[in-house]
Parts: sequence; C-alpha cells; structure tokens
Amino acid sequence: MNDFYRLVKDAAWPVSKHYILYPNPWPKSKHLQRRWHGSAVFPQMTSIGKQLILRSNWLLYLEEFKQAASWVGLLGDIEMLPVMEANKALTPFEAKFQASKQTCWQLTLTSL
Repeated sequence: MNDFYRLVKDAAWPVSKHYILYPNPWPKSKHLQRRWHGSAVFPQMTSIGKQLILRSNWLLYLEEFKQAASWVGLLGDIEMLPVMEANKALTPFEAKFQASKQTCWQLTLTSL
C-alpha cells in the first residue's frame, strides 16, 4: 500500500474518501514506524481525498492516528460503532470482533 498511496498522490486521482479497515496496529512501541501514522507514506496517505475513515477494535490506535492527523491538517471524531449483524459488517474482521463482543470504533477525518 505504501507505493499505491504515493502513486495515487502523484497521479492526482480524484478520491472523495478512502478507508483503512482493521489494520494490524503493531502494539509494541518499538514498532511505531510500522503503524500507518508512523510510516514515511503518512503525508501522502493523508493528503489524498476529502475524507479518511479508519475502523479498528483498538481505540488507542485511532486516538494516536487522530493526533498525528491533526499535525497534517486533518480533524475528526472517534465514535463507537453499533453492534450489527455479521452480513452488514464492512469486513470479516469487523464481524469477528463484534461476534467476540469486542467494541469496534470509527475515526472519520476531514481536511481543515
């Protein structure tokens, strides 16, 4: 995805919104650079489209991403997702997490 985000930015594709759904958040602090908001492609990723939506079952990950996004001019809110039927989940991960009674969260970011 790193190269893809760079190519999208270079090509100036007209992206209205894009999603990052249930990424592996790399929970160890020594792996920060492996998280999207710690990666070198973060500026390109956050500068495409008008809206960036992340979903995760790890609230801290979204809070960190929100903070990093504010440094590049994106603001947003985190909300708890309602429990839904598995066939209405956006990904199999979302269905799995909700089936195991984990809370899922959504961060919706827009540029200033």
